[in-house]
Amino acid sequence: MPRPPGIRRSIFNTLTVVSLPLMVGVVGLWVDGYWHHMGIENQEGEGVLSCQGVVIIGVSDSNGMPSSWFWFRTPITHSDNSFNITDSYGISFLGFGHSIWRFTSSGGFILSIPYWFLTLIFAVPPGAWFIKWRKRRKLAMVGSCPSCGYDLTGNESGVCPECGAKAAKTSSQF
Repeated sequence: MPRPPGIRRSIFNTLTVVSLPLMVGVVGLWVDGYWHHMGIENQEGEGVLSCQGVVIIGVSDSNGMPSSWFWFRTPITHSDNSFNITDSYGISFLGFGHSIWRFTSSGGFILSIPYWFLTLIFAVPPGAWFIKWRKRRKLAMVGSCPSCGYDLTGNESGVCPECGAKAAKTSSQF
């Protein structure tokens, strides 16, 4: 069964509306991460941290009882380099990183994801929407059908003869 014609546009618009505030929030956390370490973690080192341009996700393989989680936000001092992902023989490239740690009874791994990548992901839907909007606006301004691009110069009916879409009557506004 084919989808109704407007459903793709509705999904795309909804994705754009959700993505835009997420992008703004990520940029805000990115900037704040250069001034504060913040996150949520437990005593085993599991958690999500934000600092110095990256989001760090730590997972422990300890089999102990679940411990309590705590939220923190502390200022960064100039000599503080406690969240370097390349410590413990880790790998890091363009802000992406992976590190494994082993202690006597437990271990785990750390992943780091740079904020520039998260910003890029959340910027794609608004960027694509803006490009489509500019294209539709340009087509409408030059006297073309906004749906198919057919030249509507001289068309007085307000309906595109090519696709049947309603189009604004053209006038010389230039």
